[in-house]
Amino acid sequence: MRIAMVAAKFSGGEANGLRRAMATFRHMGTIHHYEEMLVGRMIQRADTVGTFQIESRAQMSMLPRLKPARFYDLVIEVAIVRPGPIQGKMVHPYLQRREALRERGEQPDYVSPSPEHGDKDELKSILKETLGIPLFQEQAMRIAMVAAKFSSVEANGLRRAMATFKRTGTIDKFRDKFIDGMSARGYPREFATRCSSRSRASANTASRKATRRASPISSTSRAG
Repeated sequence: MRIAMVAAKFSGGEANGLRRAMATFRHMGTIHHYEEMLVGRMIQRADTVGTFQIESRAQMSMLPRLKPARFYDLVIEVAIVRPGPIQGKMVHPYLQRREALRERGEQPDYVSPSPEHGDKDELKSILKETLGIPLFQEQAMRIAMVAAKFSSVEANGLRRAMATFKRTGTIDKFRDKFIDGMSARGYPREFATRCSSRSRASANTASRKATRRASPISSTSRAG
């Protein structure tokens, strides 16, 4: 109870609710609710020493800014505190959009192709979870196919280039196709260039969603 009030800053009402839940332990759903609140608030306060994946100084400095509120937020947290997203200038735009959504309810804008070239929301389904900012290789692949109209063969070549970037350096040969394909469909060339650059940055550090999603699974367990 004291930890909940001191470390997780439970209000008097929340602490009283936790006390009642502990007194009626058979209501496990209630107990789990307060456990999640306790852990979540400690993570948001960067009280994560000894917690796998989010215990480094860089991660701990990011946690109060990102304020993870759900599991997928931890996936993003682990993904963006890496050289690729930082070099690709993805971190600050994502944090700015997250802050605008959290504090002012502002929904992010999604860039669209010209009306004659497709659905105006074709990128929204790809980038909604990351507020319009491409953070993962899977997103770069889907943008290449949906927005730049890569064929399946070209997309497979891009996938291989991203997977072997450090060894072969072949991803740059897809750059013009990526940018020209998006520009031809009405996307601003500057936006297309940023998407291409971000796909290169993601490849540089192999920022795959599946890898990042698996990593935080044990993040709420203290290292023994």
